[in-house]
Amino acid sequence: VKHFPDGYFGSDKEGHPVVLFRAIDLKGIIKTHTRDEIFKYKMYHIELNEREVDKAYEKHGVETASILVDLG
Repeated sequence: VKHFPDGYFGSDKEGHPVVLFRAIDLKGIIKTHTRDEIFKYKMYHIELNEREVDKAYEKHGVETASILVDLG
């Protein structure tokens, strides 16, 4: 998991879920995880984000997430 430093980090002022994507350690991922593990982990993140957007819609009427990308 340390090679995937991204995920859901709460909500912004308007209630949009905030998702942070950071630069990944591609070599570390390839060395320590199978292709199937990587796929399952990323699908988990997609499903988690969808659930958070659904909750935000029910609570605040928002239909999108705020995505932050850190390439540093």
